[in-house]
Amino acid sequence: MHVACALVLLTCVGKVVSWKPTVQCDGEKHADWLDCRKSYSCTQPNNNNNNNNNNNNNDTTEHLCSEEGERFHEGNCTHDFTGPPTCLDDRFTTQRGRVEHSHNMTFYRVGQSSECVLWNYDIAGFHNPRTKLICDLIAMQGYQVIMPDYFRGEYFDPRTMGYHEIAGFVGRQSDPVKLQEDIEERVLPYGEQMNCTSYKVIGTCWGSYLTLRMSSYQGVEGGVSMHPSHPGMLRSQGVDPLQFLQTHVKSPQLYLVAGNDDSSLKINGSEQTALGSDKLKVVEFPEMFHGWTTRGNLSDPVIRRDTLKALNLMMDFLQNTPPHFNTSGAITLVGATQSSTEDMFACLNNSCAAGMAVDGDVSTTASVTKYTQFSWWAAKMSKVAKIDKIVVYADSWAVGQGFFNRFTVETKMNEDDEWVVCKGEHSVDKHDPHEVKCSQETTARYVRVSVLPVCTCVPLYLQEVMVMGTPLSET
Repeated sequence: MHVACALVLLTCVGKVVSWKPTVQCDGEKHADWLDCRKSYSCTQPNNNNNNNNNNNNNDTTEHLCSEEGERFHEGNCTHDFTGPPTCLDDRFTTQRGRVEHSHNMTFYRVGQSSECVLWNYDIAGFHNPRTKLICDLIAMQGYQVIMPDYFRGEYFDPRTMGYHEIAGFVGRQSDPVKLQEDIEERVLPYGEQMNCTSYKVIGTCWGSYLTLRMSSYQGVEGGVSMHPSHPGMLRSQGVDPLQFLQTHVKSPQLYLVAGNDDSSLKINGSEQTALGSDKLKVVEFPEMFHGWTTRGNLSDPVIRRDTLKALNLMMDFLQNTPPHFNTSGAITLVGATQSSTEDMFACLNNSCAAGMAVDGDVSTTASVTKYTQFSWWAAKMSKVAKIDKIVVYADSWAVGQGFFNRFTVETKMNEDDEWVVCKGEHSVDKHDPHEVKCSQETTARYVRVSVLPVCTCVPLYLQEVMVMGTPLSET
């Protein structure tokens, strides 16, 4: 290994672990964005000058990690988000995002990315501060988060409305024709205006109906439903929930289910049976009551524990669930090789070899090279082909680290030929997937992708590579 690269590796040893890195935090290993958290001394807003209340200014609170590269910074966490960490604390009501009015609808939007998350809220509606705070936390992980206001300013307020009024409120807000119009005429056009190219969708309680309904639309790559309410909603409309799922759910789903949620939602329940465990993953929280993630009392240590666990699972799904993996038109790739193979940390036993990028798995395996001055991966197409595009599923963490800022794709016809640039050096800003069209009409038998370092050395992380095109020969 180049000496300079060895130095880089030493400084980055906590990160060069696998395509989904595990990091050290307080002497323990953590891989999840929320699981790695510390107690910070937070300065809370205090308008009371009474000295007896001074202790309120220095509450020690457990906080969520901030963005990936700044998980462990010490500092004050303030009510206006000026401190490094962001707090999951209901006393903090200032949001990072902005309320916007467009397409005859109101939206809360936070973050800048073409990878977008649509948040479908519960009956607490648009004005629940914790819902917006969770949207902010998701955005800090590199997403653009959009929360539409389907209720047009209304919400269920238990302070002024009796619980016997819930059914009537839900019924008024759940007209399927109106909600379809909202999706097609307002939400998705607004997302397109905000440069969204892909979506994952989250729904809590009432919002699970929309999450599942949206999963039939092009560009929607998966959905998370926390303490879902759709079975009762659908039955009240005379709709069979299982038929609804089979009609509309076209992408992977995750259910996070409370102990008192409908039995059809639970592990091996009728919904998981209907969709299959490959398409629908269910995690039960038997000690929780319906609505705990967005309305539970976070001062209760058990509720806080399971809220953090649920949000970790949600974030893991967002980052690692593959998009629609359409292999139609793909040319089989064989003989994959790479410049080097990482063999430390989570890459033991050849688990990050070049072949992992052509194994058909875009979520749990990846090829990983060592840190070098020029890292590349190459493969042979089973047939000479006229190339339409090269589809690269780059690892989200590696993209976020800037490892794909100088990415190049090359092709050649014969093994002994020189490589010819298909698309020159460019930056990859999304991981699922990055599509490359050659700058000129290209017929080839071999393909190579590579990265160059911005500074000294860089690894190449690839979850999957596909070549789409028209075969021109049988051998």
